[in-house]
This record gives sequence, C-alpha cells and structure tokens, in this order.
Amino acid sequence: MMTTPPSSVPPSAPLGEPRVRRHDLQPQHRRFAAEIEAACRRVLESGRYTLGDEVAAFEGAFAEATTRRHAVGVGSGTDALVLAMRVAGLEPGDEVLAPTYAPTPVAAAIVAAGGQPALVDVRRDTFLLDLERAAERVGPRTRFLLAVHLFGLPLDMAAVRQLAETHDLVVVEDGSQAHGASWRDGAHWRPAGASGDLAAFSFYPTKNLGAAGDAGIILLDDDVRAQRLRGLRNYGKRDGDPFTSYEAAAVSRLDPLQAAILGVKLQHLDRMNAERRALVESYREQLAETSIVFQAEPDGRRSAHHVLVTSAPDPTTRDALVKHLDARGIQTHVYYPTSLHEMPAWRPFVGADDRFPVAEELSRHALALPLYPELSADAVELVTDEIRAFFGCSARAKRAEVEPGAKASARPDLAAEAARDVEAADRVAAGELPIAAERHTDAEPGAHATRQSVCIIVPVYNEEENLPTTLDAALAALDTLTPDGEILIVNSGSTDRSLAVSREWAARYPRIRVLHQETREGMGSALRAAYAATSKDWICHLEADMPFDLAYLRVAARYFDDYDFVSGYRLSSETNEIMWRYASGDYLETLVRGTFHYGYKIFLNLLFNIYVNDINYSFKLARRSLLDTLDLRTDGWFIDTELVFELIKADARIKVIPVRYRERAAGESTVSFFSPIPIAWEAIKYRLRRWRRP
Repeated sequence: MMTTPPSSVPPSAPLGEPRVRRHDLQPQHRRFAAEIEAACRRVLESGRYTLGDEVAAFEGAFAEATTRRHAVGVGSGTDALVLAMRVAGLEPGDEVLAPTYAPTPVAAAIVAAGGQPALVDVRRDTFLLDLERAAERVGPRTRFLLAVHLFGLPLDMAAVRQLAETHDLVVVEDGSQAHGASWRDGAHWRPAGASGDLAAFSFYPTKNLGAAGDAGIILLDDDVRAQRLRGLRNYGKRDGDPFTSYEAAAVSRLDPLQAAILGVKLQHLDRMNAERRALVESYREQLAETSIVFQAEPDGRRSAHHVLVTSAPDPTTRDALVKHLDARGIQTHVYYPTSLHEMPAWRPFVGADDRFPVAEELSRHALALPLYPELSADAVELVTDEIRAFFGCSARAKRAEVEPGAKASARPDLAAEAARDVEAADRVAAGELPIAAERHTDAEPGAHATRQSVCIIVPVYNEEENLPTTLDAALAALDTLTPDGEILIVNSGSTDRSLAVSREWAARYPRIRVLHQETREGMGSALRAAYAATSKDWICHLEADMPFDLAYLRVAARYFDDYDFVSGYRLSSETNEIMWRYASGDYLETLVRGTFHYGYKIFLNLLFNIYVNDINYSFKLARRSLLDTLDLRTDGWFIDTELVFELIKADARIKVIPVRYRERAAGESTVSFFSPIPIAWEAIKYRLRRWRRP
C-alpha cells in the first residue's frame, strides 16, 4: 500500500520530537531495507563471519569506484588512518601536518600511530587546510601531510601534491567526509581518495556511505604495502598461516555484514549525492538574501555535501539563530565548537607562538543545517522560511497555483524542452547515437550514460520471432547505458518456443535471466513478478516486438537524476500535433485532435480527470525506490495506466520523451480496434477500488 514518504514534514511533532532533524538515518534504511536485508541474509547463510568473499567483493567495488589498485577494509576510519600512516613509514616523533579545524579522530589517529600533530589553520572560504600556512609550518621533523577533505569538499590535490614534492612529504588523504567527491586534474575528474600515497575512509553510519556501525577502508596502489596492511589488520598474520604473527599488530577487520550493507549503498551513492547537491542548491537559492555564508565550492572541485555547514555573521547571531530554529522544531548542530588546538588532549602539541584565527572564528560562527538525501523539499522550505524570518527578509514567493486562463503562458519552458526532445528523437531515428549524458563531461562517445543500475524487463507471450532481435538490441543498449545492468525476461504462459528461446539466450549471456509463469496471468502480473525479482536502481519494461531503437534509453538516462519516471511516447505526425501542443499549453487543440484519434483516452481522462497516453508508451523507466511504495494490483494491460496514476498520486517527477517508431521486427500486432474495451473496464474497476478506500 502506498505510504507517505518518510521525509515529509509533519505539521506538528510529538512533545520533544523535532519537526526537521538535522540528520535522520531511518528514512535511508527504509529506502534500502529490502536490499540490505537480502545482503545480510546472504552473509548469515554463508557461514563466513570474518573477512571472506563479502569483504573482498566490497573492497574490489570501492577500489574500482575510486580508481585505486587496492582497498583494504578495517574496523573503523580511525584505524584506517593509523594503519595507513604506519605502513607508510611513520616513525615515533614524526610530525604530521593537519588542519586544526577538523574532527577529533584526525589528531587521535596521528598520536595513536606514533606521530605528533603539526596543526595548521584553515581557509575562511573553503574551511579547508590553508596550504600556504602548511608550507610555513614544515620543520625538520615534518614527514607527513594529512589531507583532510571536510564536509564533502575535497582539497586541491594538485596543490597538495606540489607541496608534498617540494618538502618530501607522504600524503595520506582522509576522505571520511568525501565519499563521491572529486576534483579536476587537467581534463579529467579524479575521485577523492585517488591521489594520495594512501587514503583512508570512514563508513560511520552518518557518512555519505555509511555502515550500520563502525567500518573503514584504506586505499593505495602499492602491492607490497597492501599485502602488509592485510596482515596488520589481522594480528600480523599472513595468508596461508593462520596461527603465526609475523609483525606486532592488533586486530581491525571489516565485518562481512558491514561490507554487505556498504555494497548495497555503494550502488546508490551517486544518486544520493545528487540528491544532497540539489538540496544544497535549494538552500543557497532560498537564503541568498540573508547573512548566511556557505562553504565555497571552487571551480574544479565537486563537493559530496556531507554536512551543510554555514557561517553566521557573528557568535551572538549564530546562538540566537540556533535558539530560534530549536523553538520551531528544527534541529541544527555546531561543527566544530572547539578546534583541535583548543582541546586539552592536543594542547601539548601546540607551540606558544602558534595562532589559528580562522579556525577559532569558524568555531564561533559555524552552524550545520539539516541535510540528508531523503530530506524533502518541503522540509528545506520550512527551514529556509524560518531563517529568512529570523533575518527579517521579505517573505519568499510560494509555488503558486496556476490560474486556468494562464496555463498557456505559464509553461514556455516545457514547450521548449518538448522541442529539444523531438530533435533528440530525430537524431536517434537518423542513426546518430547520443553520447553519454551531458553531466559526464569526460565521457567519450560510447561511454556509459549512467552509473546507476538498470534492469530491462521484457514480458513475453508468444514472441519467439521477435525475441532474438529484441534481446540482441537490449544487450547492446546495456553495454553503453550502464556498467551494472541486467535483462529479465518474464515468459507469461507462452505456447510457442518463447520460453526455449529465452533460456537459450540466458545460457549464453549471464546478464539475462528468465522468469517463467506456467499460465498467461496478464501483463500486470508479469511485471509485478519482475519487480520483486530485481534490485536495480531503475526498472525498464518494454514490448518484446520493440518497434523503436533502444538508443532512446540513452536519451532517457539524461533525466535519471531529475525525474522518478521516464517514458517514451510514440511520435508521429498526429502525436506531434497532440502531445506537444498539450505540452505547450494548447489544451483546446489537444482536446479536438485527441477526441478523433484517441477517443478511449478521453474516456479515461473524464474518468480520472487526468490526461495520460498509455497505449503508445514505448518503454517505461521507473526509479525502484519509489516503485516499491506503490500499490499496483492490476493483472492486465491497464497496469501501464495504473502505474502512471499511482506515480502522480505519489508526487513523482515524470518525464515523457518522444520516440519515433519503425516497422515491427516480426509477427502481427495483438492490439485491435476492440483493445480499449477491456482496458477501460479495468480502469472502471480501478476507480471503484479507489473510491472504496478510506
């Protein structure tokens, strides 16, 4: 049954409960619960509860995501820093350059590894280590530089490497707050963690990539150091000799259950970071008139937006704003109330002449606002409205309802977008395969259009002639669409050789799977079975006869970050006049032409008070996380329309792109003049079922 999204803002909250939390882990768990539970069950059923294949699989996936040769999983991010410095040759008394405006584990790890923190002030704009001051702080005992990426923003690693080469320093990146962040190195973007001699990451639960407890990892390219690290995390033992310690060491292993959970979330990291970015952009826009200052994001660096730390004009204003928001049920947090040089534990490492004016100012001015991927736009609006009110800004214009008489002039952007989409359809029809989505600026023609995973569902009933052509095209599409894709054939009671053909292809290609239903249970039943059998980010279903070029899926992938549902629409001379006149606001013309050419759709329009063209949708791409919340019950062809209706009720972001059809691959169409009759009957039953609900 469809439920209210967990990130919605309640009008009021129980006594003591905030209306908007600064961070909330529960919505994310609900979002990925099915995948996480399946992964944990896999570990428990394996009987291997330390290290093993699950840990190795995640290490390999994270190394690939960060372009490193090796990844060694350990028990925490702090252990990752300690072991990284130890294996890189840190000797007792060696100084390690590090920012003073940083979390406690930075200094704690340096001391635990035997080094001495050489604390340095930070920049006022980025809140990151001031490299000019770091260069001034280098002394005869300085051996390491701890490059701490803070609040999601990476350091300028080109400048870091230059400083390290000048002073012969070992660079250890601390990427614990920068999972998925990147920086531009010439013509290429490099992920955080890819540039230091070693890099350490924490997977503490609140991180962008968070476990269900403590976990960490070390990244590097050196084979010898990687082998030594695998021993240091396990009592100094070596592979093949489980009883002998060859080096004095304790134990710090990445737990297989945590590795399994992290493996699930890693597949969704890019999307979650995109959601964070969209929220931060909304904050920036809505607070532009206030005195709030945001962490700068210089050109050539992409923040992962781990924490939204802002700076108030002065301490008095900051403290008053905290009280104002708290009184209205909005949680905030101060990062960091005390810099490292001010803490009793690390004062012995601070010289009498050391000064840290910027860090001390930030500690008195900084304020973290609510931010996590599942935070709703309504919650952001509530927070920003209260901040604007605090600063005495004029009320921000709300999203107003468009008056009926103003519809034509209210949608010029949609009309322009429609025209661009028609142009894209013409390019595909002409054989000009689109390159990867524009946001991947380094992509070459033929590169993947998205890093999100995709399952292409092919429901089949007596399609043995069409299947080879369709499957061949689908495999080719997956090669350029995503690095993580599969094809799921659902054979629904076919009486020809469709099942045999499907199994033959599945035997040859590991990315193809087959579900078999003994009897023809209907399109809706087939699709729901497929939904339950896959865990990919996006689910695409299409017709087995596929009268269009699957290159259109690459066009659709451009909208994955901004929409929840992307569908193809059959573009012909008539639909061009109907759908795209509708998009530009010409509703009278839409009604006249639609009455003649799509009569039964007008019937559905009257029944539901909504315009939707379901029969001519050529493919449907739905975001899995939203699809799981919908209550789809139809067994027959009306499933297409029911899906769209339910998505609209869930306030899903829907995008329709035009598709030019070609001749059918083989066989005859099963759609006849009378086809709308059973669909219309299913529509009536659907509407009656909705009326009966409380």
